[in-house]
Amino acid sequence: MIWLKKIGVLFLCLIFFVSIVYGYPSSWAPRIDLDANENANVVAWGQNSEGGLARTYFFKHSGTFSVPLLAPVQFSCGSMNQGPDMAVDINGDVHVTVYGYSSGYKMWYSKLNGETLTPIINCKLVESTPAHFPASLDYRDASVAADLGGNAHIVLAKSSKAYYYKINGTNGNFLVNDLQINNAGSVYSAPDLVLDSNDNVHIVWTQGQLVYTKIEGDGLNVGDPIIDDIIIDSDSDNEWASIALDNNGDVHVAWLQEGVAPNYNRVNYAKVGGTNGDILISPVPMDLDYSNIVWWGPPGIAVDGDGNAHVVSEKAPLTGGSVLNYHNYSWVDYLKINGNTGSILIPEFKIAPNNASIPSVDVDENGNAHIVWQKYIRNGDSFYYKSFYTKLNGDNGDLIFTDIPLGDGPIGEPACSDGTLFGQCTETRPYICQAGELVENCQVCGCPRNRACKPDGTCLASKVKKTAMPLFSAVQEGVQKDIITRIVYFFKGLF
Repeated sequence: MIWLKKIGVLFLCLIFFVSIVYGYPSSWAPRIDLDANENANVVAWGQNSEGGLARTYFFKHSGTFSVPLLAPVQFSCGSMNQGPDMAVDINGDVHVTVYGYSSGYKMWYSKLNGETLTPIINCKLVESTPAHFPASLDYRDASVAADLGGNAHIVLAKSSKAYYYKINGTNGNFLVNDLQINNAGSVYSAPDLVLDSNDNVHIVWTQGQLVYTKIEGDGLNVGDPIIDDIIIDSDSDNEWASIALDNNGDVHVAWLQEGVAPNYNRVNYAKVGGTNGDILISPVPMDLDYSNIVWWGPPGIAVDGDGNAHVVSEKAPLTGGSVLNYHNYSWVDYLKINGNTGSILIPEFKIAPNNASIPSVDVDENGNAHIVWQKYIRNGDSFYYKSFYTKLNGDNGDLIFTDIPLGDGPIGEPACSDGTLFGQCTETRPYICQAGELVENCQVCGCPRNRACKPDGTCLASKVKKTAMPLFSAVQEGVQKDIITRIVYFFKGLF
């Protein structure tokens, strides 16, 4: 019976190990930020395998090989965490805002060490009465960015207004607290912000109109407006704006605009001068198929080194004037926009299957798009969400990898089935271990002897020169005859 107990203990240990290494929580509304090593840092909210109250989760995946670099980390500010956002600073530390319940819903801020994920600042209360928009159940309730000094800049809405906060990243003290940004109007959805190279803060929000403001983020006059209340779009039906900045300091914005049949909701794009607030590209609707479509989730936007914008959003179909079950039918689209003209460089296409929603995007130094999104999964009478990771080639939209479940898979140095590390050539040329699969790539790994490399990465079949063997045989035969003749004459001379 002792051996049965040992097997039972071993089995329980195995279950525990699998739950840590391969298990990951149910997670909603992932938000992505690439670090200096182009690894994907992602925050989401959800539940662990035991269910219970919603928590905040952090994931870290290799942006090159897609595998998890850390096991999922759970943390919580209050209970029933929702609507998180995140940013990674120049040191790799992680700044998170989350809407959580503690004697009422509040907005919290935490800073985590990027290597150990231990708290540097743990659940700093930012605002006691933040606004919570209905769509935020699946989206962010605030926006956070980190400056070069490791400090956090936050915008949120409360009492129908947009407010700005700056928090010291070392001790958690407020450097700016409760600064109202908008001069008039009522904020319709959570504002968004981004920092430039001088740590100035660029903010967009919707109050029916789409509005842009730039304030000083560092120095003696922190919070003072540099560009104040520029109306990007004067229509009264705008909401859910997202902002990104190019290398020239100009502002790119994508937002949702409510419509009526047959167009319904749509995504618009505009570009604004970050120095003077001039409208560089007037609002233009994306070249999207609106036929029988309703837009749901807020768009995400990121800008590459060439100043072009990568936009993600989600769609859900409309039939008979009523929206079909959102969770069962929505999907995620991607497109790329010329940042100088507003024209489409890569037309929209579906990157995630049905049941996908709430995407977030960032772009690496090579211009490739890293996208995270949530998927609705039905299991009998119950359902849950999981967050997934996709990477696209920014030049042509080709998939580099896709449908990678966040936090799933063994932690450690990634390798293919034969033990070859990711990105390394195998002993059998021309194969390379690429994203977990062995593929032929003779441009990188070369070909076996006497075989030529083809443009598609494969090697030409081995060819033998027809003249080689006969020529060698003739020479060999001549040498043999000469030796025999010399031996014959040698022995004749002896007799």
